[in-house]
Amino acid sequence: MARDFGPRILSIRRLGGENLLAAVPQKQIDTAYGPFYLRGGHRLWHAPEAMPRSYVPDNTPPEIKRTEEHSLHCIGSVEGPTQIQKDIQITLREDSVRLEHSLTNHGNWPVELAPWAITMLKPGGIAVFPETSRRTDPHGLLPNRALVLWSYTRLSDPRLIFDEGVIRVDADAAIAEPLKFGYANTAGWQAYFRPDLRTWFIKACDYQYSATYPDMGSSAECYCCGAFIELESLGPLVHLEPGKRITHTEVWYVWGDMGFDDLGRLV
Repeated sequence: MARDFGPRILSIRRLGGENLLAAVPQKQIDTAYGPFYLRGGHRLWHAPEAMPRSYVPDNTPPEIKRTEEHSLHCIGSVEGPTQIQKDIQITLREDSVRLEHSLTNHGNWPVELAPWAITMLKPGGIAVFPETSRRTDPHGLLPNRALVLWSYTRLSDPRLIFDEGVIRVDADAAIAEPLKFGYANTAGWQAYFRPDLRTWFIKACDYQYSATYPDMGSSAECYCCGAFIELESLGPLVHLEPGKRITHTEVWYVWGDMGFDDLGRLV
């Protein structure tokens, strides 16, 4: 957990192992509110993305307090331009980490937004996103899924692989061009395998069938460039009233001494 800015999580690793999260300290985005430092690690945003609203700098030290024996609560400053306050509560469990991402509206008007949890991982691995084969009608005549693409994404991109039951992304550090896609991830999990470390990182959250999600219905998104790959989960869109708070929960798992084919039994 970063102490000088945030709320941000800068590291997750197996005991004695390598940090799986990416670090990009040199990446800076100039905005009307001052420089936004991408930094790396894991962060909380609110969707839909917009410039400069999404890039309000988080350069002030957060308040960090221990709420339970194995739990920390990291509370950021209220964003001046948006009057939204971000906080993340982290709870260590026996086999996982629970992250509760919350947004609070300190302004005078309702704000339409969705919580957006973004995990930046080092390149060199393979991201896996589950697809569904569930029919939407008894005869299979109607479509059952949609893929949302950003303007710079090429379907011919060699990193993007449509496999049996999953979408794969090979995070190749040699390919700098960005790609991004999103979709309704009804299975609720997404994963990243580092073959050099024989390690799986998996994060999971609940999908709400009755909710409306941002970005054409996306509850999961992936952004990839040469420096890092992002595994992103999104909560439903809400009209957050003044003084109200919304929470989006992820559960993280890290499994070592594994092969790629072990994913099936892990999820």
